[in-house]
Amino acid sequence: MTEPRKPLTKRQYAHLFMQQGGLCGCGCGQKMDALKDKITDEHLKPLSMGGTNDLENRALWLTECTKAKTAKEATVRGKANRQGGRTGQY
Repeated sequence: MTEPRKPLTKRQYAHLFMQQGGLCGCGCGQKMDALKDKITDEHLKPLSMGGTNDLENRALWLTECTKAKTAKEATVRGKANRQGGRTGQY
């Protein structure tokens, strides 16, 4: 059973921001501006693939950087569902 997504508290968000030195968690090296940039709380190992809501499994990413990761995960999830006989069709 997949763990439901839990939002970060303000304290957790601030902790991750400081831990990452204000840099995007994807590794692109871009500096994040908490007031101007769109920032996404990203699960490093997706919940759908057994990840948890633990802070160790979370990072702050610039929203633009999440698009490729999300697309890749959707492809992997879709393939796993098809192999398991789940097509999404009724």
